[in-house]
Amino acid sequence: MPKFEIVRDRNGYYIHKDGEVVHGPACYTRSHERLERLKREAQRKTRKCMICSASFLSDGPHNRQCNSCRSQSFYDGAA
Repeated sequence: MPKFEIVRDRNGYYIHKDGEVVHGPACYTRSHERLERLKREAQRKTRKCMICSASFLSDGPHNRQCNSCRSQSFYDGAA
């Protein structure tokens, strides 16, 4: 996973990804919101559903079921 950090200078806050500026300058609040979004996006990748083995775009290691299987499990009462 890439390394993110927020760096402040006289113009505002910048987000660095692996040492390169990817966002800024911005205020403190906007920089932290953007940092969280960048971290979530970095975890996204194609994974196989643990139920049906279909490939889908996962939001991270916690997301192992495709939308179809997840919605079916919800309506079946399964956890």
